[in-house]
Amino acid sequence: MSHAYFPETAPEATTLDSMMQKRKIVKGSESSRCVIKIRDDDDETRKIDIPGSYYTHMQRFVWRERAICAVLTNSEELEVGEELQDTLKKVLWYMGGIFEHICVESRKAVAREQQWRSEVFDKYLKIEYHVMRHEPWLVRQFRRNNDMNLDRSKVTELDWKAYDEKLGNVWSGSRMRFAMSERSEKDMVFLRTLHECMKEYYNPIIQEDTDFGYTFKEHLQSSDEDEDGALDVV
Repeated sequence: MSHAYFPETAPEATTLDSMMQKRKIVKGSESSRCVIKIRDDDDETRKIDIPGSYYTHMQRFVWRERAICAVLTNSEELEVGEELQDTLKKVLWYMGGIFEHICVESRKAVAREQQWRSEVFDKYLKIEYHVMRHEPWLVRQFRRNNDMNLDRSKVTELDWKAYDEKLGNVWSGSRMRFAMSERSEKDMVFLRTLHECMKEYYNPIIQEDTDFGYTFKEHLQSSDEDEDGALDVV
């Protein structure tokens, strides 16, 4: 499946339109359950159930999707550069693939146990926390230049408050309590601030990854070599 990898190119217009029309609503709490309702582009509604420990993480995740969609929708008025537009489209496509993998895990796990862990989401979150960005070249760079092992860190032991502070309250979504209202999506003053955050966050941008063979599947899966304590070779 093409969305199982961080895309090398931006999605086609029809694929992008379909992604941008989807709406997700996150309900629940950390102490109980997290339920995500998804309204697809055909107005059909579905939902998935994941453990409450993912509640705030999923709020952040959905906030970022909506923030990217809002900036792309207003890209002409905001004068978003072509390179940044392409990057945002790739990230949105990538996140869509992550979410669909979580949906598959949820369907398999809910009937089996209540406090299951999403392997895909956990590894997404580890990269988000440590690397901050998910482009394969940046993950490679992190692995090659840091002694810590991404796969061995634990999502539940990471300082997510410090993470939010590092991102700032606009880009992290904490200022808006991770909720993007329809009014906010049309507020050009707010969107210009968000656009500036994205320009800073997604800098630098590379147009072509000459070593693109290192893909989503590789940087999201635990390597047998890591379990044995060997060095990453990517």
